[in-house]
Amino acid sequence: MTLGYWQSLLLGLVSGLTELLPVSAPAHRALLLRMLGQDSVGSVMLLFLHAGALLALYQNLRSQMRYLNRQRRLAALPMRRRKRQPDRQGVLELRLLRSACLPMLALILLFGLAPGWFESFPVLSVILILNGILLYLPSRLPTGNKSAHWMTRLDALLMGLAAGLGGLPGFSALGAAASVAQIRGADRQKSLNWALLMTLPALLAWMLLDGYGIVTAAAGGGLGIEPLFLLRCVLAMAAAWAGAYGAIMLLRFMSVNLGFSSFAYYSWGLALFTFILYLTT
Repeated sequence: MTLGYWQSLLLGLVSGLTELLPVSAPAHRALLLRMLGQDSVGSVMLLFLHAGALLALYQNLRSQMRYLNRQRRLAALPMRRRKRQPDRQGVLELRLLRSACLPMLALILLFGLAPGWFESFPVLSVILILNGILLYLPSRLPTGNKSAHWMTRLDALLMGLAAGLGGLPGFSALGAAASVAQIRGADRQKSLNWALLMTLPALLAWMLLDGYGIVTAAAGGGLGIEPLFLLRCVLAMAAAWAGAYGAIMLLRFMSVNLGFSSFAYYSWGLALFTFILYLTT
């Protein structure tokens, strides 16, 4: 990979933004690299990009993760040893997320280890159209207000399977999970919050796949890392952190005021752009 410093910063910013916005980060990376005259970024750069987005997400969700962990520890204690009762809503949210994350992680790892069947630009265009449809559907349905108390195992399974589609270039794991949660009756804020929490293990799964790619490349003798390349990776990671943090702030604002259907139109426009780029290059 021969990206320069400014190109690496641009790649990191775009990757961080699209990793957390309900649009596909792999699709944007593929399009950006095509316009920059590159084929791929390699597993090392991907590891740094995912790490930047993960750090931004962890910083934003840290207090909520501590709260859920406290409720988990309280619920695990015998009744006689509890100084206070756990918040039932927190325990139920944690149970919902655990149930949703299992199918999500299985699909992400499955798609991530599969050959590049879905990476051609015509297929990417079709998947972007489907992603837009999934984002648009909640805007055509009545607004719900279900809490974790009323979400069932089926709801968790559907959220997890939808998020697992994020393993395909063109689908957004966060957008799919939030959309399905809304379709199943949760409001926008709860749906976004659950989707953000699910994105943490999803990013860890991607980093695991990146590590596998690094090990495979090293075993084949194709992993040559120079100090200046690592510097570009660090710059890209910092840009990914900034982009991801900005994306979270934007999503929280939109969940209260606007909703996410505008990203459906963006996804459809990107699908058209992808197909045109395929025809002209």
